[in-house]
Amino acid sequence: MKLIAEISFELGKGRRRLEQAMEFLKPGSPYSGIDIPESPLGNPSINSVVVG
Repeated sequence: MKLIAEISFELGKGRRRLEQAMEFLKPGSPYSGIDIPESPLGNPSINSVVVG
C-alpha cells in the first residue's frame, strides 16, 4: 500500500505543478507573453516554467 500512496502523491505533485503553470501562463499574467521552451518531443516543457 505504501507504493500506491507514493504514486498518488507523485501524481498529485504533478497536477499541482501543472495548475501552477496554467496560472502562471494565463492571460493577464506578467509572464503570459514569454516563450515556453519546447522539449525534444515538441511538448511544452512545464518544468522549465514552474519553479519550485
